[in-house]
Amino acid sequence: MTDECRDVGACNTVFFKERNGQRILCGTNTDVIGIRDSFFYNVKDPAFTYHDRPALVIGGGGAARSAIYALRKWMNVKEIYLVNRDASEVEAVIRDCTSRGYGEGLLHIATAEQARSVEGPG
Repeated sequence: MTDECRDVGACNTVFFKERNGQRILCGTNTDVIGIRDSFFYNVKDPAFTYHDRPALVIGGGGAARSAIYALRKWMNVKEIYLVNRDASEVEAVIRDCTSRGYGEGLLHIATAEQARSVEGPG
């Protein structure tokens, strides 16, 4: 498994890799890389551009976890606002990300009033 796959706890792509003359199966998470690359594509200094700024993730499934991981690992965002209809899914995401070491600063935004009160992206 790649580090991204292991750290997020989800594998969505399996490929063959050559190691010590043998073909082995390797798992990765392409969501993490795709999310990172989509943010980095047209930005001159992405680590600086996104550093200490808030971010928003919509959803409470595997892709949300991948987005949170990418925002933490490569963009060093300050807070990540989570929007999802199901509060229990958001709680599960926060628990999972916290147990994996990148759950600090996750905030469930449950109401429009709450959304109006948080810091915007810039």
